[in-house]
Amino acid sequence: MSKLPPHLVLAAREIFDAMKSSRTDGILIGGAATMIHGSDRETRDLDINTNSFNFRDILAAKPVQIREGSSASRLKVTYMGPTRAVSCDIASDHAQHIPILLQYTHEFQGIRYASAPLLIVDKLLAYTERGVNKEKKRTNDLTDILFLANKMVDNKESVSQELRKLLLKDETLRVFFTSLAEEGNNDAREAAEAFFPQLGLDVEQW
Repeated sequence: MSKLPPHLVLAAREIFDAMKSSRTDGILIGGAATMIHGSDRETRDLDINTNSFNFRDILAAKPVQIREGSSASRLKVTYMGPTRAVSCDIASDHAQHIPILLQYTHEFQGIRYASAPLLIVDKLLAYTERGVNKEKKRTNDLTDILFLANKMVDNKESVSQELRKLLLKDETLRVFFTSLAEEGNNDAREAAEAFFPQLGLDVEQW
């Protein structure tokens, strides 16, 4: 059952409405997607992957502020909601993969969001790519990974070979386990070692 708060739901719906009006595909990821899956971890913003920024003009007619992101494949949107502003990072880095990734999504109140298998892959990538100086974000990533792993085991879900081949290299999993060991996250490492083989995330001894 979704635990995404109303102000984030409203902001996401406005953005996805603009995307649909321009026939653009998008997928909500990050902490907000994890909350739709039922996580208690709070987040204040939205993260969306898209295959195009064609929706920009339609979105501009809504109560938003739009500015360029850190690269040509990034857009920063602030939705000026009736109760509070919501920041949203929109990226087209994986634009070529979106048509395939859509099969690994669900819909909630008009919001297209990542399934647990897609989301755990995205979170593993985020955790291993972030620098150790981003401790708070990495802690949140790890919390989400363990939540999703537990949920997937309960629901008998797994990461398909197609999804793993498309986005997740064995080296990423090795880096993940090595980082947990080096940083002393023994409980998380043991949980991941127990869960991951059941999720299609097994890897040769790291």
